[in-house]
Amino acid sequence: MPAFVATCDNRSITNCGSRRGIALIVVVIVIALITTSALTFALLMQQSNQTARRYADQQQSQWAMDSAIAQLESFAAMPPQQRDAKTSSQSSAGFVRSIEIQPVSEESGDLASLGSADGDWISSETGEDSAPEVGWENLLDDQDVTFDPTQPGFVIFDWTTGAAGQPSGTSPAVSMFVPSVSGNSDVAVRFGWTNESHKLHLGRLLQWEASGTSVSDLLQVLYGLSPEQAERLLDWLDADDQPRAFGGEAGSYSQRGLRYRPANHVPQTLDALLLVPGFSPRLLYGQRQTITIRIDAAATESNVGDLADFSRSQQTQIDRDLQSLPDSAGAAMDRGLLLELGLTSRLTVSAKERHQNPAGQLKLPINHPDLQQLFAALSARVDPNLAAYLCLARQLGLHDDTTSPPGAGLRELAVDEVELDFSQPPTNSLTSLVQLIDSHVRVPQTDGSFAVVRSPLRASELQDEFANRVSEVFAELTHAQQPVTDSRLHWHPADPELWRWIPGLTPETQTLFLEPDLSNSEGTGERPTTSLAFQVATWYREGRIDASQWQIIERELTDGGDVFSAYVGAHAGDYRAFRWGHVIVDASEKRPQQVYYRELLPPPSTLQAVMATLNETALANP
Repeated sequence: MPAFVATCDNRSITNCGSRRGIALIVVVIVIALITTSALTFALLMQQSNQTARRYADQQQSQWAMDSAIAQLESFAAMPPQQRDAKTSSQSSAGFVRSIEIQPVSEESGDLASLGSADGDWISSETGEDSAPEVGWENLLDDQDVTFDPTQPGFVIFDWTTGAAGQPSGTSPAVSMFVPSVSGNSDVAVRFGWTNESHKLHLGRLLQWEASGTSVSDLLQVLYGLSPEQAERLLDWLDADDQPRAFGGEAGSYSQRGLRYRPANHVPQTLDALLLVPGFSPRLLYGQRQTITIRIDAAATESNVGDLADFSRSQQTQIDRDLQSLPDSAGAAMDRGLLLELGLTSRLTVSAKERHQNPAGQLKLPINHPDLQQLFAALSARVDPNLAAYLCLARQLGLHDDTTSPPGAGLRELAVDEVELDFSQPPTNSLTSLVQLIDSHVRVPQTDGSFAVVRSPLRASELQDEFANRVSEVFAELTHAQQPVTDSRLHWHPADPELWRWIPGLTPETQTLFLEPDLSNSEGTGERPTTSLAFQVATWYREGRIDASQWQIIERELTDGGDVFSAYVGAHAGDYRAFRWGHVIVDASEKRPQQVYYRELLPPPSTLQAVMATLNETALANP
């Protein structure tokens, strides 16, 4: 049979070639689609992987931040004696620098914990710490490290140490640090925290004004405010509706088209001061800190009103301020703006004081209404003779040996010779513990005469023991009406010039606090080695101050304070997902808690390069 061969005649040659071309095009299109789909899938997977990594880094960074806040809370929970020991010792750097977040131990099964480059900080049930000796010779802890004031944020010195002694930086880590001002007015950063009592509480301004201090001049001289800014701030704080010469009350706010009026009380946070006309973020927070403004706390003020208009109108100015930061230091730069730190480094509304002894027990209120209970409690804490003398003073009143000396010929009795009668109610309250010093009580006798009972706290009799005895008494007793009050100013304030503004202090007393061994040493990391009561008692025995000056010191100054703040830098390792914020922890109540957090914008892009150079220098010069 003849073979049949498929052929294309002349008429079908064109159609046959077309079918082959279409098939080739279809194949090419299919291959292109498959390739595109594969590439798209690969890119999506890569993006998803990067997104997942970024999310993981952000979560680790947030957990590191939370861990740092918990670390600060654990410090604040310590009794004052242990806090002071950690603050004054050189182990504080290991407590707050490069705290590395340790992963779960597979061998032990322990939960993740906080460690540091210098070892773990461990707290037992008794609260005693076993912080190890810090390596690196406490580099940067006791030294001021000046940084470029034109950068829109603090330069953070942070590293973790590997097994070979080299910075690893691969694990999530955090550091706590605060700004400080050295003697030559250079602004620096140090690892650690700040006791908010070192700053001037806004509530003190009105109290000092009522005592005759020109607080408007104070704000202008010490904090660089204009007369308008100073008096608008004071009108925002005071309770009346009478505007000052350069200030403003509700009427002037309405004229400006603002839908809120002055709070007329101390705000809960300093952020609320952004509502005062003339107060910019740069003035409040300083040029160094570019920030994310949040006015949520201010919105809780009952008489502020709707802040929506304020937020919208101010955001443009805020953005303009942040974008106008100079790229380099120049003559036109405002160098007097609180040394670029802002009002938040000098003023506070958060400072509180828990009246407690060094062991963390509440002090005994000397004006307790039940004298029998008061006597029993006092006898367990202080000299029983002093406890009895205090009860007599509450019943019969006190007389100062200098201003009201006992009459000649009056019989003197020892404290233990007087029988206390607790059925007699207290008729007197003490306004100061200083009243117990060099004073006497006049006890009526059956024959109508009086006998004198002298105070056990007498400088002429105790001599060298006087300061120690007074310090012990002041550590255990208080005349405060409440266990927690707004804090007095710490006797090592952030602004030493504040001494001359404290109402009632004489120039001679001011000079005593400015002596070199008592100067503010926050920038160097040094801390006072004696208590305020011990130091003042020494001056009193030496005749350098009198009882009236001592009472002013007791009313205005403290060596305590239980609210702490710090700037916290956290990252997920190798400075990925770097974040930082300003946190305040309040330990005035039984359990410390975070009461404020302000997120700061990311630091400059050159941060890692700057830190790498600094770390190399640090390792080369341990």
